[in-house]
Amino acid sequence: MAFTLPTAGTDPKVATKGDLETNINSELDKKANIITGYSDDYDVILTGADGFGGAAFGENKADLGPLSIEMTDAGRFMVMGADKFIIGELAYLSDTDADPEAALSAAAVVPYVGENIYAVEGEVFDLFAAGMLADRGNVDSVRFSLQSGQGYSVAGTEVLRVDADSLGDTAYIQARRINDTGGTFPEIIMDCYTATKSPVSGASPTIISIGDSITYRSGTAWAGWYLEEWGYTPSFVGTLLSLEETLDGDTAARQGDEGRPGHTLQDMTYDVTTRVSPVASGDEATYLALDTTNRRLKNPFLRLSTGSDDAEDIYNGYVVDFAFYVSRFGYAAPDILWHGYGTNDIRDVPYDELEDKIFELDSLIYRRWHLDYPTKPVVRFLPGTNWETDRNEVWNSGYIPAIRGMMRAAKAATGPVLLIPTWAMHTADGGYDLERVDAPDAVTGATMRTLEDLHPTGATRRGLFKAVAAGLACASTANYGA
Repeated sequence: MAFTLPTAGTDPKVATKGDLETNINSELDKKANIITGYSDDYDVILTGADGFGGAAFGENKADLGPLSIEMTDAGRFMVMGADKFIIGELAYLSDTDADPEAALSAAAVVPYVGENIYAVEGEVFDLFAAGMLADRGNVDSVRFSLQSGQGYSVAGTEVLRVDADSLGDTAYIQARRINDTGGTFPEIIMDCYTATKSPVSGASPTIISIGDSITYRSGTAWAGWYLEEWGYTPSFVGTLLSLEETLDGDTAARQGDEGRPGHTLQDMTYDVTTRVSPVASGDEATYLALDTTNRRLKNPFLRLSTGSDDAEDIYNGYVVDFAFYVSRFGYAAPDILWHGYGTNDIRDVPYDELEDKIFELDSLIYRRWHLDYPTKPVVRFLPGTNWETDRNEVWNSGYIPAIRGMMRAAKAATGPVLLIPTWAMHTADGGYDLERVDAPDAVTGATMRTLEDLHPTGATRRGLFKAVAAGLACASTANYGA
């Protein structure tokens, strides 16, 4: 391409028309000689006629003169100088900012809280985002609100503190994406049940508890403490005793239970036979003479199957028989079954089988219980887990399938089951077994600690079993749906 100046109106300040045309055409020739190429690292490379590069662009990197921009594995764009030292980070729009259609789907923020609330008059309870979302990575992206038919409402992103007295009969919990552009969002309609304190009837339930180490570690003790504070006189029966605990001047006394550390629903039902053995008829005294360590390796609920047992209830030649258990140890007829298994099933069962396995074995427990006590309720709960990278992955991959299995089984039960969403009712940020790393700092008093275990302690344990106690109070006073 050549450039030609008009002949009219020659400016005396310019040497000649020809000189200008020559200079302009020289510059155009240089621009026309920019070379476009590519390499293994770059999709486009721009160089001048002299062969020196000016810019290069690849899928995850770009060079602009002496500056390089590269995207890290975490999706962040870092700016580096010629020496390859990072000198800054680029701000950028996330996919959800740039494209509203790429935002979290409504299905991804469904709150896992069930369809019933069980509470006690005059008390408050918490619902934590870390226990309601299927993926804890979305906690910072969701806002929850809970409203009742009486006009009460509470909203927040991390925790909802709910006043039981303000709920009425029905509540609505909603989860909305923080960057919501007006699309759909999930809502769950919840029936609300509130037990009275010091009730006229139902104040003295007999409770059988089955569960793992979380039940054993002061679980029934704290539930009993709360019930007594609310004017109840429960009787927890069992061949084991929970641990006692004193916190903040309150002492939760030992209670009878069947909390077996390390055990699973598979042990309870004899679906797995490698960890427990049945207590044979007539061996009750021998069993009771064992210490706790050895007694927990026995299962006193199992009896040999007979021709009258339903085939689907028989596991490895045995059936769970609650009436047999009550009779052989001379306990009073029970009013409530406490069911707290699940944490160790999440440990043992492959994640892709977990939902169906929990559904199967929970359904078995309900069938066997309601066979003997058709109108007596089961209070079912599962503790959550602490906030830590590895445990968050277990939450996403293991706890959610287990909760789904529990929900399915509770819906399918032919007798009353109160499923308490305890996994969402205590904090995940602390209150688990802690290991002190060093002594307190002499000036600040700060102690460095690490989370080493999944057992709730302190405020987390109390919050967990306060929620369970509320479920027991509702079960004892018949405050639950048909």
